[in-house]
Amino acid sequence: MFKLFDKVRVKKKNITGVVVDVTRQGERQCFVVEADNRGKIEGGIGGESDYAILDCMSEELEHI
Repeated sequence: MFKLFDKVRVKKKNITGVVVDVTRQGERQCFVVEADNRGKIEGGIGGESDYAILDCMSEELEHI
């Protein structure tokens, strides 16, 4: 399982980042990932000069 500050890769987007928050959606855990590189990412929050924020489920992530 993933925990705060784990280094991860978002599989579908091939983006690396760090888990910055962990929360629950019913029975499932949701992980907020901050991308390592600046720039807008489809499906992420943030602009061109920001580190994008992505909401992910555990099956979308892998440890690196």
